[in-house]
Amino acid sequence: MTNPQTMTPPETLYDAIDRINATPMPAIRFAMLAKLKSGFDELSRTGIDSLRERLSIADLNAIDDTFPEDQDRKSAVRWRLRGLDIDRTIRKVKTDAEIGRNAGNRPAQPDRDQAQRSETNKPR
Repeated sequence: MTNPQTMTPPETLYDAIDRINATPMPAIRFAMLAKLKSGFDELSRTGIDSLRERLSIADLNAIDDTFPEDQDRKSAVRWRLRGLDIDRTIRKVKTDAEIGRNAGNRPAQPDRDQAQRSETNKPR
């Protein structure tokens, strides 16, 4: 029988966010971000326009410049408001998008930076 006094309470979403924010970017693994789940929370119920109003212009620009798809932008806004810093937010949304593609739920989308590099490397 398990002793309840020796059991570790489960990590909350916000504990996990704090842990990931404290982890240096090179040490953040795909699995860490893949396991990070929010469930259906208040931010999930709130319209994206009112959520976007709560972010800084710098955060909105980073999100909009990185993600061409509205679905990814919405997800990024919500993760940023849950407390992930902007760099980790971008990695989290890219991780979720890759999981979706691997599951066959989403078409492959080129990274905006990759698309821009391709455009600048085209012969004229």
